[in-house]
Amino acid sequence: MRWNPVNYGEIKEIRVAPDKVWLPDIVLFNNADGNYEVSFMCNVVINHLGDMLWVPPAIYKSSCIIDVEFFPFDEQVCTLVFGSWTYNENEIKLEFEQAEWVDLSEYSPSSIWDVIDAPASLVNKRSRIEFQVRIRYLLLTFVLNVITILVTVIIINVYFRSPTIHRMPKWVRKLFLEWMPFVMCMERPKSISRNMVNQRKGITKLPGLGQFTFNLSSHHPFCPSADDRKESTDVSKCMTEVTQDPTTSMYYPLSADALRAVDAIEYITEHLKQDEEYKMYRDDWKYVAMIIDRLLLYVFFGITAGGTCGILFSAPYVFQGEQLELGIQKFKQRKT
Repeated sequence: MRWNPVNYGEIKEIRVAPDKVWLPDIVLFNNADGNYEVSFMCNVVINHLGDMLWVPPAIYKSSCIIDVEFFPFDEQVCTLVFGSWTYNENEIKLEFEQAEWVDLSEYSPSSIWDVIDAPASLVNKRSRIEFQVRIRYLLLTFVLNVITILVTVIIINVYFRSPTIHRMPKWVRKLFLEWMPFVMCMERPKSISRNMVNQRKGITKLPGLGQFTFNLSSHHPFCPSADDRKESTDVSKCMTEVTQDPTTSMYYPLSADALRAVDAIEYITEHLKQDEEYKMYRDDWKYVAMIIDRLLLYVFFGITAGGTCGILFSAPYVFQGEQLELGIQKFKQRKT
């Protein structure tokens, strides 16, 4: 298809519909999308020498094997194989027009991957073209992701710390339990109160047993009093100091079963005391994690607010709404 431009009004090229000429069925072999057709069938440009140019717009999606040996300091190579779907190497030959690499002048940089190079080569007797796209992972994206995960792990680690393994240092208690709550206007959550036995004016009420009165002064010497927990009690010493008064309980010594019951009650009391201390120290660690989380929330709000204000005050057309209205009015006046 050639012609002399002198005989046709100096017309050197024409544009025809793609269905009027033969088009090679060049597709991406390692396609990951499933759609092998171009998105728009544009016209074909034909010059007077018989050369045809057909550049349809298309988006190609492919898959490649990722080597994670040196991640994140790695460089990946993805191969794109283009060729004819129906013609073999004896029926079609592919050639490079100018350069043997991908033109990256119109490439829009990515925020995750950086394209280093994209050389090409002819394979299978010039019936296919392979593009070796070399990409490199941007470390800034990886660092931001690592910081987010690291902060989350630190907060969870502090929240679930146990006093049996991690003892809270004095500076941590001073900083996070005294100073930081005051600075950030935080109040510690109140602990859940347990159902205690109601005691009022010598009257005790127990579920299922009704009410009864008691006398704190009539305390058996063999049973350690709650008021004397800090003093060591010795049963044999108490027995020698008992006054033989038949009108009081001191006259009647405790039986072996009662003494075993007293020991069991002391063991249960000590266990409950240790359990309360354990929960108290555990709640301290949880409160420290809450303080750190709130502090990071304030830092996030500060960075977000600072960035937003910086963008608003540096944008050239944010505070020019009145000038825009004046321009529209002037345009209407010119039109009328």
